[in-house]
Amino acid sequence: MPVCPKCGKKIDFLINYVRNITEEFRTTLNNRGEPEYEYVDTFLSGSDSVYACPECDEDLFDSEEEAVEFLKQK
Repeated sequence: MPVCPKCGKKIDFLINYVRNITEEFRTTLNNRGEPEYEYVDTFLSGSDSVYACPECDEDLFDSEEEAVEFLKQK
């Protein structure tokens, strides 16, 4: 099982944070004049992604290839 290089704990998965996500909502007003939001879609607006330790939440890798190689450790 891989060991986090930041906190030293054994981990068997990583948290993948994808930054630069845009969510689209349709905004309307209800009959009381208050806003209502209806989800439309989610878009990736870039490829800024990091893989972090689930124990200490420190960023460990910037690429999927590095994350996969790390998780293959026994």
